[in-house]
This record gives sequence, C-alpha cells and structure tokens, in this order.
Amino acid sequence: MWIVFGVSFVGCAVTLAKIFIKPSDFVPLQGGAAPQPKPAKQVQERKSLEDQIDDALEDDEEKEQVAEDSVFKKTLVKMMSFLETILAALATKEFKFDSLNKFGCHLFLAGAAEGASRQGGLSHDQFVVMLGKAVEVLGSNPDVAIKFSEKYEEYLLEPKYAAMFRAGGEAIEMFLKDIDADVSDALVKALELWNKPAAESVEKDKLVTVLFTDLVGSTKMTQERGDAGAQQVLRKHNEIVRNALAKYQGVEVKHTGDGIMARFSVTSNAVEGALSMQEAFASHNQTNPDLPVSVRVGINTGEPIQEEGDIFGTTVQLAARICDKGKSGHVMTSNV
Repeated sequence: MWIVFGVSFVGCAVTLAKIFIKPSDFVPLQGGAAPQPKPAKQVQERKSLEDQIDDALEDDEEKEQVAEDSVFKKTLVKMMSFLETILAALATKEFKFDSLNKFGCHLFLAGAAEGASRQGGLSHDQFVVMLGKAVEVLGSNPDVAIKFSEKYEEYLLEPKYAAMFRAGGEAIEMFLKDIDADVSDALVKALELWNKPAAESVEKDKLVTVLFTDLVGSTKMTQERGDAGAQQVLRKHNEIVRNALAKYQGVEVKHTGDGIMARFSVTSNAVEGALSMQEAFASHNQTNPDLPVSVRVGINTGEPIQEEGDIFGTTVQLAARICDKGKSGHVMTSNV
C-alpha cells in the first residue's frame, strides 16, 4: 500500500487544509510515479504558515494562548514548517501506513515537539497544544491527539519507542540550528529502522558508558504533591537531563518512570554531562524552592549487550546499583 502520508486521501484533508498542507499539493502515487512539484506561482499563493496556524486554532483559548506569546507562535511556525518538510519526503516513499507506523510517526513528532519546546522555552501546556496540532496532521482526531500529547512519556519506557522519540528530537535540533538543513528524510530513515526486524538490530559488543538518573524520594513526592505535582517535577527532570544529553552527545535509551537511562560513547562526556545536570538542578532548586528536583546519578563503563535499541548485562546492572547508592545531588561512578 502506497503511503501518501495517509491523510490527504483518507478523510483527513480537512485537518491538513486547516494547517498548511492541501490535498492539491501532492499527486497520489500510482505505478511508482513521483509527485509533481507545484508551480512557483501556486506555492506563492498559499497562505503563510502563520495565517494557516491561526485557521487551525479553532479554540478561542488556544488562539489567546498563541497571541499572548510571540515566542510560542514563532516556535509553532517552525514546528509546522519542519512537519511540512518531512511529510513531503514521506509522501514519495513506500510505507504501509498501518496503525504501528502511524504510532511511530506520533513518537517521532513527540520528540520533535519536545525539542522545539525546550529550545523555545515553552510551557508544558504550550507543548501539548503544539504536539496535538502536529499529531492531528496525521489524521488523529483532536481528543486522541491531546491525550497522546499528555501521556507520551509513558511509552518511552520501551527502548524502541524511545529511539523513535529521540530521532524526532535530533531532527528538529538540526532543523532549528539551520533552517536550510536537509532533514527531509529524517522521518523516512526513522521509519526504516522502526520496521527493521529485531534480529537485524543487534549490535556487537563495544565499550559504552551507561548513565542512570533517579528522582530521589519519588514515591513520597507523589504522595505529598499528588500526580499533577509529581508530573511537574518529572517534566523539569526530563528537560534538564535531555538538555545535557544533547550537549554532551549522550543517547537516551529509555525512560525508567522516575529517571532516564542513557549511554555515551565517550566516558568523559558522561561525567561532564552528569555534573552539568546536577548544576542545572541546583540552579533550578535555588530559584524554585517550591518545586525542588532532587536527583542522583550513577555511571559505569563496560561492554553491555545491545539489542533492539536496549542495553543489558552486568554493566547496566552495576550502573543502576551505583545510582541507588547516591544521595540527592550526587554523581556516583565506578572505579572503571
């Protein structure tokens, strides 16, 4: 089944038209024929992304939220421009757009939206609106889109899902650094890996530094603050850890529920990244005494088993135990 990103021609044209992609922008793929580019004049006649985003935000509260924050609107425009780029490339490829691939696309968009949100300094509510609008483009109804936007972190416990999320974050980071960067095939490449059989994704043993973060007293925190308060703390933890991973070339393997497991190819990057995290947590706690984030970090180096995006073995187990030995603000490492 050809994928014409499964939206223009299967009941989702209204959503696309509201945002920026019109059914007339693409030609259905038949017999391997590639979509024909639109004449420059037609492209020029299309509404600006800003105008189309205004059209897409039907809810008065959403419009007010965007109107009151120019940074939010600029970030939303960049996100939609990025989305237009990757979907145009996806339309030329042969993917079966079943529920699994659609879910993979949602995870990719979650990573991209979170990356854009962190760089733009958006609030969680703004992030939810932005990701929700992006997910709607793939044909999900607004309610499903918003629910996914609020719950996507739960899926990152699975390494394969976390890898798709990470791919979106890496692609948007490149796009935001250079608006002319070629990220058009980022989603295509991510889906190719997403569909690769498990046996083909086994990596040979190599030296890896494993890092664990852990929210100290997370159970007590949930009891005292409730689920909403605990989620606020967790989101701040995720933001700081992912910023450090991006800066020090770390790779998020998966979310553990109250922390993150990551891997580094360079041990010194793991140590410097961990120190950077703790400095950021200390700074946050000083300026936000009502919302403290207490985290410990554990690091170990070895040759773990790597399969399907996950890592296993004594190297990983020891890193987790080392993390458990630490206290809030500590970075604990093995002798290695």
